[in-house]
Amino acid sequence: RFRRWAEDGTLESIVRHLQGELDAEGRIDWSQFNVDSTIVQAARAAAGGPSGVKKGIEPGETRGVGSALGYGRGGFSTKIHLLTDRRGIPLATVLSAGQRHESAFFTNLMDEVSVPRPRGRPRKRPEAVAGDRAYDADWIRQWCADKGIESAIPARENIRDGPGRPPTCDDQRYRDRNTVERCVGHLKERRRLVVRYEKKASHYRAMILWAFVEEYLSR
Repeated sequence: RFRRWAEDGTLESIVRHLQGELDAEGRIDWSQFNVDSTIVQAARAAAGGPSGVKKGIEPGETRGVGSALGYGRGGFSTKIHLLTDRRGIPLATVLSAGQRHESAFFTNLMDEVSVPRPRGRPRKRPEAVAGDRAYDADWIRQWCADKGIESAIPARENIRDGPGRPPTCDDQRYRDRNTVERCVGHLKERRRLVVRYEKKASHYRAMILWAFVEEYLSR
């Protein structure tokens, strides 16, 4: 049953339904989303799953469908990209190989949010999004501007050339980004998520979604 729910969208539907209930009760804070990532080690048992292409870039890995395994700073690993609201409620996750950079999956992570409403289309966009310096990229800021989203991302030091001031960052919004880091800590308190044993990334992502469900029910 777990395998079927992980692959046919049943678990995803459960998560969406609970998110809709939280939103109907006004418990999702749309004033700001926070993004971050964390690396989890993969056990030897996780190797040998569906094959992908070279350099750890898997077909469909942005949805957690490929193996999403690679060699990063933590060794043989998977990287969890996480998005929460301002209060730290997890709303979306994307998996990639451990060596992939956070910024490459920013738009995929933002596009994962789709909270159903009683009427009309699902809600997807916040008023602002905050991330650390790993997300300091002109194309990310432009993407946010095109969507009408304020970006609270500090500029990296000593890397910008040419005239003009570096991008500004709302200090209060950036301080509020700590909730996504606390959410990462809460998720990693679950021993089933600290080390990845699943060969298929869709199965490991399903374990993360189960943790989302537990977070929603405890709110």
